[in-house]
Amino acid sequence: MNKSFAFSGAAFSILVLLLTLLANLSKITALVAISQLAPLITVMLLLIVLPGRKEALKLLGIAKIGGLKWYAAALLSIVPITVGFLGAWAFGIVDLPSAEFLAKGAAHFTVPQ
Repeated sequence: MNKSFAFSGAAFSILVLLLTLLANLSKITALVAISQLAPLITVMLLLIVLPGRKEALKLLGIAKIGGLKWYAAALLSIVPITVGFLGAWAFGIVDLPSAEFLAKGAAHFTVPQ
């Protein structure tokens, strides 16, 4: 493995974790929501700061679209998540929101403090 790949991978991981942690510690709802973009923001920062980063992304194959079978494999990940949720729902561990709650709209969802 190339040293620049290892460095950029470590820099990516550290920056994503740091940005997400800082956003969550701020307890500002908008900042917590924006922190979901931390991986994208980190990639943009690395593309700006590190020299030769565009070529490294091309070598990794990130710049091209994958085959159809890999999209199908990614969609298969929905199955265990759905089965797990349905199992938790069946055992009463989680509950679906009521129709009245959903009728109020998404603006009523809050981030627990």
